[in-house]
Amino acid sequence: MSLQNRLRSQLRITWHLPAILGVLVVLAGGALTWNWAAAPAPRVIRLHGSHREIGLQHGRLLRHEIRALYDAYVVHGIVEKEGHSLESLLATAHHYDARIPKALREEMHGIADGARVPYDEILVMNTFADALLGRNRFCSAVAVHGKDGLLVGRNLDWVNHGVAHRSGVVFVLEPTGERSVLSVGWPGIAGVVTGMNDRGVTVSLNMAFGGKDGDGTPALLRIRDALSRATTAQDVVATATREPRTMAMNWMVTSGDEDRALVLEMTGDEYAVRPMDRGCAVTTNHFEALPIHGGAGSDRTSLLRSRFADHPSATVSEIERALLRVAFLGPPEGLLTVQSVVFEPKSRVAHVAIGRIPAPSGRFYEVRLLQ
Repeated sequence: MSLQNRLRSQLRITWHLPAILGVLVVLAGGALTWNWAAAPAPRVIRLHGSHREIGLQHGRLLRHEIRALYDAYVVHGIVEKEGHSLESLLATAHHYDARIPKALREEMHGIADGARVPYDEILVMNTFADALLGRNRFCSAVAVHGKDGLLVGRNLDWVNHGVAHRSGVVFVLEPTGERSVLSVGWPGIAGVVTGMNDRGVTVSLNMAFGGKDGDGTPALLRIRDALSRATTAQDVVATATREPRTMAMNWMVTSGDEDRALVLEMTGDEYAVRPMDRGCAVTTNHFEALPIHGGAGSDRTSLLRSRFADHPSATVSEIERALLRVAFLGPPEGLLTVQSVVFEPKSRVAHVAIGRIPAPSGRFYEVRLLQ
């Protein structure tokens, strides 16, 4: 090949490569833009009355969704795809049943009766995380001082099984004589994985690894129980640590009225409280205060901490963008960010992104706990 022809060939390659990369960037940007534009508003369901009445309302309103979620996530997902036996899930659920607070057990029976499904199915849906000891379920959370008060962001990263990301519901639960609780959850779930109460106290569950497993109230139901009565962050710590825990986990706990955030690190029989440092608190899926090594998420921890440490005027939009940077986008049945939330606890407001993968690539919709 002549020198002139070689130069022409290299020129074509030099021109084509940036063009191809440019097209890929545009397509990726377009996909995220489409995700944002097409992201549906979350369903917000307000339930009130006794726990039994709340359960009946929940079950009747979401009867078909509860049945579909149990079949898709538990039977076809956890059992058939992940390889766990339904018998072992039921055995664990029955073991924990007696450790569930009476009021929440009444609510779960109400869900089952309202949806016309066996109570065992509702029990499994509320205890499977404890049965699996958090395996393959990750999360990220950050709390930082904003211009108008504390801001709290969280990603929930779970195995999706093709259904978790599109089944989310925002519940506003108003039980008689207790705190109202906003829960970003799913049909059939009485427990809370991401929630805020009417005193501006929030809790977000993050799985961790290591330490001894205990024997107490299942994790999601313990969070619900804590939020139903807490007026301060310390109230949550007291409820979470008064009995052994079922598994290793980190809770991001915040109080908007106190302008306070802390990370509560827990195994079955140990715990440590980690306060805000340099104006922010961050947790993923490993311990920093407890002397237990292992787990995952140090890269996400570092990214969030470097972004928000010494940043006293963070904004909701900045946290939303940071959640997208640490989001999981795995294979169809792999680990995915199925839920993202930014709380403004002082205002009792949640910005919720569900229904798209990864969740923070979709639109965040404002939901107010108080009407």
